[in-house]
Amino acid sequence: MAILEVKKNGFDNQISKDQFDKLSNFKTASWAILSSSFNIKGCDEDSNNGPKTVIFNHINELKNNIILLGLNRSGNAIKAAGLPKKIFSNFHCVPHRGDKLLKETISDGKLLNISGAYMTDLSEIIKGKAALVKISIKQAKKLFEKQLNILNSPVFNIICWGDDVFKHIQKIYPPSSIVEIQKQQKNNVIFETKTYSCKTDKFSFKIYRSLHYSYIVNGRGNNRKPEFIENLKYINEQIVL
Repeated sequence: MAILEVKKNGFDNQISKDQFDKLSNFKTASWAILSSSFNIKGCDEDSNNGPKTVIFNHINELKNNIILLGLNRSGNAIKAAGLPKKIFSNFHCVPHRGDKLLKETISDGKLLNISGAYMTDLSEIIKGKAALVKISIKQAKKLFEKQLNILNSPVFNIICWGDDVFKHIQKIYPPSSIVEIQKQQKNNVIFETKTYSCKTDKFSFKIYRSLHYSYIVNGRGNNRKPEFIENLKYINEQIVL
């Protein structure tokens, strides 16, 4: 297993065992680490302790200053209530087309800055359709900042999955300057990047909007897969560890 020495800007961006254990208590929590066999029935993640074991085996690759942020946990709340708790199973469902795309883009695509990022949602609500999710900005901020305090980085790079999350995060952390919208072209693919920066008394943020991966795999945006991949590759290149 490769161990990344992630020490830049005078800060240690690696995760300790104590931080790992504390974050495991959040229902929305996970990490951008997926096994090579992920999304195949019987893979390492396809057991109650699977996701946590896979991720812990790569603890030296986890980063405390990069966050992949979704809206809510997808799925069926009634079915989920009858299943045993799986720690760090968010974004690690077997099988799941969206999570498979994340594995193909981040892990297989060797996006080394994003790989190992912390993953979470603004809401613990389980809904299959994002349009049915009502976000309380006060509750979302409280839940999110509990996790930020454990991650304990002075500077965070936050990648929002889709426009809904990007709009909500602006209500939690209003931009200190205008949101930058840039059209990019790479490998004959045109994509749009949205970013802004802001600060609080405790943290500084660089916030990005990415296309939502579920949009790519649910039939509405199949032709935008190259756009999603190039957009995420570009964001990966912009991140300073």
